[in-house]
Amino acid sequence: MSRLWGYISGCYIPRQLRYWLYTAYSKLFGVIINEIELPMESYKSLGEFFARRLKDGARPISFDSPMVSPADGTIVSVGRVTSCQVEQVKGVTYTIKSFLGSPTWQEDIATSNLESSPMNTATKSDMMKQDSSTSNCSGWSINSTFLFYHYGLLTMHMYCINFIFNFLSQGVSFFSLSFKKQDVALSDDTQEKTISVERQDKNDGECQPFDPHWNEYKSKLLHNPDNELYQLVIYLAPGDYHRFHSPAQWTVKFRRHFQGELLSVNPKIARLLPDLFVLNERAVYVGEWEHGFFSMTAVGATNVGSIKVHSDKGLETNKRCRRKDFNQHDRPFSTQWSIGQEVGEFRMGSTVVLLFEAPKGFVFDVDAGQTIQMGQALGRIHVSQVDYITSK
Repeated sequence: MSRLWGYISGCYIPRQLRYWLYTAYSKLFGVIINEIELPMESYKSLGEFFARRLKDGARPISFDSPMVSPADGTIVSVGRVTSCQVEQVKGVTYTIKSFLGSPTWQEDIATSNLESSPMNTATKSDMMKQDSSTSNCSGWSINSTFLFYHYGLLTMHMYCINFIFNFLSQGVSFFSLSFKKQDVALSDDTQEKTISVERQDKNDGECQPFDPHWNEYKSKLLHNPDNELYQLVIYLAPGDYHRFHSPAQWTVKFRRHFQGELLSVNPKIARLLPDLFVLNERAVYVGEWEHGFFSMTAVGATNVGSIKVHSDKGLETNKRCRRKDFNQHDRPFSTQWSIGQEVGEFRMGSTVVLLFEAPKGFVFDVDAGQTIQMGQALGRIHVSQVDYITSK
């Protein structure tokens, strides 16, 4: 379904139809039209419109903060990581070790010749080339007879498409899971359905903060044992700005691409599917910032078959043919991303997950359930707490 949607979203739309189609879409999904960089008639396909840029200044960067939001969206989980089970939404978890994989990137980085890697900083021309490639569709185009449709009828069609899209997206998510080993349990007390998905790693079961396996894994992530691990999950809805940016000044040293499912990451679905983020296709970027370990992960979803990162030419997501016995692709990476720098883009809606190391005095200025914009401050380091911890 995601490949079909990718095909449709890349199809050329006649110029006369674009304004009415995109206006209907904007009303349906809450797109703020006056923020869009170009006139709506300039976007040749739905894919181009989904990945639209915003006007200069539409998203001011909070440079006074050490970390800013990488994307527009809704915060579904935020806080300190205290065990290997991390919240993907309130009350439902995913396994951090299965999500990031084994921390083998230290050895890979040390033994690789990073200067020979073709992946470095993206140029403006690179981004434009990727943008221009989104409208290819084997010459197929929408028939011009649609020009006679009334605006109200077109809007009604968009509402119907939205209903069908949501219905199919959720249906495909559950249908895909039916082919996996899982147990469905209905609690008599809560009457809520929960699905237990088979773990990718036998050691990734329930764990406590002092579990030796968890402590060992955490110690391999942290550069400073006195620091803590934190996470933040942002869900991008279909109407949100769909480009994602660097949340901090950091050096990216490694990329790990997990092939996987493309299940819906809508919070309503995420509440029913533990380890949803582990099942879905994702691109994990690992490196370090001023306080140690830092990672940013772009998680794919239904109809988000294409995750594009401007400086990563080798990343190919939602491939038609893939080896089922080999779903992890590691590659050294050598680049620096500055705070607020545009990094890549999604199609439709998806999720960005930040997992990072910071001093124990780090405090989030945002809460779960809050709507946030790219560039908005995420948190700060409480200096008095850091000084107190250091003095001890």
